[in-house]
Amino acid sequence: KNLEETACDALIDQLFVAGERPWKEREFPHVAHYLKASEGPLRLIAEGSRLPQRYLPRVGRSPESHFTDTLVNHIGEMRDATRALAARAMLQIGKRDHAAAWRDAHSIHLIANQLYGGPEIDHFVGIGVDSLAWQIDTELLRDPALDRKLARAILDDVTNFPFHADSMLQAISYQRLVALDAVCVVSRTIPEALAVMMHPPDFAKLLDDELTPLPRRENAALKKLRHWQRERLVAITHERCDWNVPLRELNTAFDKLEV
Repeated sequence: KNLEETACDALIDQLFVAGERPWKEREFPHVAHYLKASEGPLRLIAEGSRLPQRYLPRVGRSPESHFTDTLVNHIGEMRDATRALAARAMLQIGKRDHAAAWRDAHSIHLIANQLYGGPEIDHFVGIGVDSLAWQIDTELLRDPALDRKLARAILDDVTNFPFHADSMLQAISYQRLVALDAVCVVSRTIPEALAVMMHPPDFAKLLDDELTPLPRRENAALKKLRHWQRERLVAITHERCDWNVPLRELNTAFDKLEV
């Protein structure tokens, strides 16, 4: 709670890594201590995952909170909670406590299922959360020490989880539009940004300050030259950049994702 900000960042980074593969306490002692101290909250999260629906009022954290903040705050908290569960599950696999690891993986699957019932951004986060659980499932099932009875129970349980193909396609379509829109914005703004970097907006004021002794007509000529250089830079950038290439490559990548 009282860790320095850099230590908190390091702990978060280790928590991410710990949720990706089986590990031992000696590898990430701070993560192990954090998980031990968080047993109470994690137990409540696991209990909440088994409820048929979720209710998280979208309330801003302060009077100055933006509406968009209220849309994503609760999603980030759910995602962070599942990362803690994933790290604990991978630790349990490292200890060969496969039953405990599966209980955490099962909770993550259920949380993902709740997210799929929300709007588009929830669907996208749900896919990421579900992928954490699938990674745990994979590590469990590839462990030769896994009890055959538990392996069969895991397979039966996993095959009964609903496959949210529509949600996944919605999330992919949403990300496709965001990516394509970003390229279009960049194509319009980069030339202007380059021009501004080469000729700051207050360049005219600098000219006035530095060139006051010079005749006014020469000052005006320099301003005209600056304007011509700016327009030429924008034109050259548009002419020499084929923005259809990144648009085409993005569409190809998202087509593969949908397939």
